[in-house]
Amino acid sequence: MIREFSVRPMPKNKNARTLFFILLAAAVATVAVSYFLTLYKGIVQLVALILLVFAVMVYTRYLGAVYSYEVTHDSDTTPIFVVCRFSGKRCTTLCRVDLADIADIEVLTAAAYRAYKPNEKTLRYKYTPTLFPEEVHLMKVRSFHERADIFLELSAECRDTLLSFAADARAQRCGNEEF
Repeated sequence: MIREFSVRPMPKNKNARTLFFILLAAAVATVAVSYFLTLYKGIVQLVALILLVFAVMVYTRYLGAVYSYEVTHDSDTTPIFVVCRFSGKRCTTLCRVDLADIADIEVLTAAAYRAYKPNEKTLRYKYTPTLFPEEVHLMKVRSFHERADIFLELSAECRDTLLSFAADARAQRCGNEEF
């Protein structure tokens, strides 16, 4: 039986925090240096602005956002898997997948994750809250119209629960198609 549940993975963002502070310190140092230059002042300030933009991007993607993985039912009682991102009071739905379309969930190490190359017709989505995760779960979604690889950070029990729900959803879909 498919029941609703929600998981919020806890990020291990030591790398993201370090990168954020390095980019921020480099932007501040570049601005300070630009006050002593007269010839290339505009170029140095442009570099400082670019560093600041990268720092803001790292903060908004990895430090300021909380991800949520949920199993719920759609308006027509179809079981779906939803990925949401919370930034402050704002909730953004990033991904909605029919549970019956989940083909498999594999565990990848960091090296296998970096080396992974999907087929050219397969879409690739990354919904991991950690900058350089040690372990990533690859959810392969195969539907009638689309092939997608979704990268998530799950626990082993959450992975097993999702796989059992996906099998139940496929059985329900096959049972409904017979009538």
